[in-house]
Amino acid sequence: MRIASIHIYPVKSLGGFSPASWETDETGLRYDRRWMLVDEAFRCITQRQYPQLACYSARLDAQRVCITGPGDRSFSFGVEAVTGRAVAEIWESRVDAGWVGPEADAFFSDVIGRPCRLVKYDGQSHRMVNPAYVPEGAATAFTDGYPLLVIGTASLADLNGRLKAEVPMDRFRPSIVVETDHPFEEDDWQVFAMGGVRYRGVKRCGRCVVTCIDQATGARSTEPLQTLSTYRKVGHSVYFGQYAISATAAAGTLGEGDGVSVIRRGAARA
Repeated sequence: MRIASIHIYPVKSLGGFSPASWETDETGLRYDRRWMLVDEAFRCITQRQYPQLACYSARLDAQRVCITGPGDRSFSFGVEAVTGRAVAEIWESRVDAGWVGPEADAFFSDVIGRPCRLVKYDGQSHRMVNPAYVPEGAATAFTDGYPLLVIGTASLADLNGRLKAEVPMDRFRPSIVVETDHPFEEDDWQVFAMGGVRYRGVKRCGRCVVTCIDQATGARSTEPLQTLSTYRKVGHSVYFGQYAISATAAAGTLGEGDGVSVIRRGAARA
């Protein structure tokens, strides 16, 4: 098995970019979900409430985060830009975050049609994953819960074989896509290696309505969640992909074509 593609989303819930190789650090892929939009109460904002965010993408260029959207709308800011501090809420976590500044706030407030702020996970920020799944501790930035989301190509092929209209992988916003032969084999990867670095599978990813938002147009539908629920539902959750953390403290670099080897398998965790 090999890495098919790598995906970085600098701003949570915006589109991202897919480099041929990328560095990893203590919170996953470098710069991945290091920025996040928050409302006036400093609670996180996502495509769940504002699907139009899917139409905007962020990429890194010469130490700047460059935002592009419909109608050639664009905005950029420095990766180190912080003009103040705020305590941001993301699900059950409260995180000391940097506030990027009023120009970024004005741009994104216009995008969603209500006041918001852009905050940054920086050197003063600290957020840990759920200790029920990772008792030894692991850090993550503004992801939904864990540093990496790994999905196999065979899993998407299996799903598309059941859908009336195929969906692309971007509906699931993976970190790493792995070329696989068997659908959902990534579910039971307890320990695996990519690019010479060991990773630990944490739990399967319970999917939400973001999978039903077209990442090119922002249009909503009921698929693929409706079809997934017919064969990938356990309890109240529908699963697709597996969350993972680094099993070593050392940073590394992942690249397209890097080999992926499974060191230990075990029962899938929900």
